Amino acid sequence: DYTKAKELYEKSMSTARANSDSAAEGQAYHRLGNITVLLGDMEKALEYQKRFLLVSKEVKNDEHEGKAHISLSTLHESLGQVHDATVSLQRSLEIAEENGDDPAICEACTKLGQLHNQQGNYLKALHYLEQNYRVAQRCGTAEQIEKARILVGVAAGNHAWSNNFVHVVDRDLEGMLRWKCQGVLPPAT
Repeated sequence: DYTKAKELYEKSMSTARANSDSAAEGQAYHRLGNITVLLGDMEKALEYQKRFLLVSKEVKNDEHEGKAHISLSTLHESLGQVHDATVSLQRSLEIAEENGDDPAICEACTKLGQLHNQQGNYLKALHYLEQNYRVAQRCGTAEQIEKARILVGVAAGNHAWSNNFVHVVDRDLEGMLRWKCQGVLPPAT
């Protein structure tokens, strides 16, 4: 029951605050944010994750600060705040790179790449997804490497498609018909 879980996390947060345990208070805010998402209140969840970020900064916990930025980016994106989501993801990536945290680098790059891909910013998507692929090759499992490779392929395909489609539609009726009938795109110009 999510409501009961939220009540328990609120008690945990209050206890941590009463005992001046900032790290535990931050974790409680993070968990409250996550459970509040499940209860459907994205604005309140955003507030909890912002508090988690503040506490993480206060106690100088880079791992939790990066985690808070990832959570904030997801909430910002769900609320249609794409710019804020991008800023949070970029900060998470910076923290991960400063600390040499390869799994966090992969997570931030994947999310940044997917966000840019959804926005039609295919070159930026490729930049981040290729970085994810390079890091995954260095430290990831075969499954993670394959997923990263596929994401690069999708973004590269989207970029090629967007560039060639404009050429086909604007200037090359014969090329458009070849694409429709045979699935063959003309070379990029």
